[in-house]
Amino acid sequence: MDVEKAAPGFFNALLLSHVSLGWVLKETWDIKYK
Repeated sequence: MDVEKAAPGFFNALLLSHVSLGWVLKETWDIKYK
């Protein structure tokens, strides 16, 4: 396995899931506390 090639895709996926998780939490918060 080539780590140098795999790492950017891994970090991209991690960032993407982090961003979507944050968005879901924000939406939930908005619905609950508006």
